[in-house]
Amino acid sequence: MISIRASFQQDRIRIESFYAHNQYWKPLSEDDIQFFAEKDGGICGALRLCREHGVLVLRGMRIASEQQRKGIGRLLLQKAVEAIHGEVCYCIPHRHLAAFYQEAGFAEANAAAAPTFLADRLVKYREDLGLDVILMRRPSEKAPRPRLENAVA
Repeated sequence: MISIRASFQQDRIRIESFYAHNQYWKPLSEDDIQFFAEKDGGICGALRLCREHGVLVLRGMRIASEQQRKGIGRLLLQKAVEAIHGEVCYCIPHRHLAAFYQEAGFAEANAAAAPTFLADRLVKYREDLGLDVILMRRPSEKAPRPRLENAVA
C-alpha cells in the first residue's frame, strides 16, 4: 500500500537520500514543502514546493523507476495542488510529461511572460544541460468572479 504525506524534519535525510539515488541533486531548503510516497517503509516518490523570489515553484518530482506508471506521481501531484491553495505555481517538466501536468491544471507558459529567474532556468536546462523541457504555469484560482449586476432571476 502506498501512503502519501507531507514531510517532517525527521524525514529530510531519507528524502535527500531518495533524491540522490534518483539523480536529483538540488539542495533542499528548510522552507520547502516536501511530499513523499512511501511503500513498505521506503520512499518511492517525492516532490517539493519551493518559494523562490516570491513565486511558488513545483520542483523535484521523482518516482523510483520500479514504481513508475503506477499512479504515484499523480497522487503526489494531487497533494501538491491541494497545498498550493489556488496560488499561481510554475514548474519546468520534461516535454513528454506536459499532459500529465495539464491534468492538474498546469498549462504551457510563455517564458517571456514568466519571472526572469524561471526563464533563465529554462534556458539553462535546455542549452547547458540539453534537456527537452517546457515551462508550465498553474493559474490562480483566486481570480474574482464576475459580478452579475441587474441579473433577472
